[in-house]
Amino acid sequence: PARSDGRRNVLVGVSIAIVVALILLAVRGIFFVGDDSAGDGPRAMLVVLVGDKKSANVFLGEKKVGVVPAGDALTLDALTPGSYDLRVERAGANPCSETIVVTPEKAKVFTCDFAASHVGSLVIEDLKPGDDVLVDGKAVPKEALAKPLQLAAGRSHIIAITRNGELVDEFEVTLQANTVATHKPPEKKVAVDSAIDGGPVIEMKPDVVDPAETAPKPDVDRENARPDTSDEPSKREAVKPSEPSAVKAPELMEPSVGTLTPKATGPGYLVPWTRPWARVHIDGKDTGKVTPVAPSAKIPLSPGTHKVTFIVGSKKHTFNVKIESGKTTKLSKILQP
Repeated sequence: PARSDGRRNVLVGVSIAIVVALILLAVRGIFFVGDDSAGDGPRAMLVVLVGDKKSANVFLGEKKVGVVPAGDALTLDALTPGSYDLRVERAGANPCSETIVVTPEKAKVFTCDFAASHVGSLVIEDLKPGDDVLVDGKAVPKEALAKPLQLAAGRSHIIAITRNGELVDEFEVTLQANTVATHKPPEKKVAVDSAIDGGPVIEMKPDVVDPAETAPKPDVDRENARPDTSDEPSKREAVKPSEPSAVKAPELMEPSVGTLTPKATGPGYLVPWTRPWARVHIDGKDTGKVTPVAPSAKIPLSPGTHKVTFIVGSKKHTFNVKIESGKTTKLSKILQP
């Protein structure tokens, strides 16, 4: 009987220990859910809501900390006070992200609105198999080009299209919310300026009319159409040698002298584009600009040859570019790592 009582007491003691351990685990779960590093000290609270009342995943930094239930809120009430990179994600929607600061004094409430009113759509037509599209300097995955591009509304975006590594089109677009815009790349690539060293430079040239095309031309037919007052063939034939002299350069240029425009001396402009992004230095001076530079922010330069340096990290890539007065030159480069 004594031995039986001893066994009974051991079993009772083990049972009590298990119950106490379970109680402690339950208490820890109640008071420290939401922060694995919870310990002594004040705690902060974060409440995450979703505007359309549907579920979404919540991240602090790269760590997933919970899910917002449909029609409810996610509450994290045991955070260490401080700064966090908060991100709320849902498949098929642009994420909501913000750097937040939580304090013990007041709960932080963050509402994510996945509504489509924040974006516009851009359709790029007639893309070729070898075409790549970059939005604000970032490449768009090939599979994403099968659908309209979703871009933040109300802000400017730089769209570049490259074909087998060469820039064939670049444009700036600002979309309105809930609208669809379309763009068709040009069928012919813009002319390349051979004066650039080391790679293609796209130059947008204004329409220029050759003075020789607009200069008055001698009316040879009218000369031949004059009434013939001579009965001698030799005199009529004597007119013919004078015809070549009527089309000599000096005689052609004289009527157009009064219409020639003096040589322009104003600035030209540079629009640099690179992949990847790079800081732009010109003639050894930092312009304060980073590619891609929008056409509306083109860089004014004096006519002549300039040295353009693109800086990516610790590497420098330098090219010479010829600037002409009144013209805009596009310098496009795929920079090698």
